[in-house]
Amino acid sequence: MTIIEALDRTDSLVPNGYTVQDKIRWLSMLDGMISRDIFLTHEDAPMDEPISYSEDVPIDTSLLVPHPYDELYVYFLASRIHYSNEEYAKYNNALIMYNSLYSRFAASYNSLHAPKGGKLKFF
Repeated sequence: MTIIEALDRTDSLVPNGYTVQDKIRWLSMLDGMISRDIFLTHEDAPMDEPISYSEDVPIDTSLLVPHPYDELYVYFLASRIHYSNEEYAKYNNALIMYNSLYSRFAASYNSLHAPKGGKLKFF
């Protein structure tokens, strides 16, 4: 999923008045956490440092999480919109969906990639 796809899908499901820059900042925060907490903890990380998107990032930039888990971006943006609007029931619903996809992606990635670290020590 690209940035523009995430924005378009979110805006079609959750009409809102937040700017593209607001939503890119939220996506930057999310991909920063994903890169730090998941990718960079493994030997074959596809980057050397956490991801960060500036306001002038090309909107056709691909986001980190692949299909079939990429819908988490839509739920994450929806949760941020609902939270900012003080719509807490909608926020909780979107966050549950986001957390489910995030957990499934993390488990899948962790099962397919060797973690960083030294040899195991037994005492």
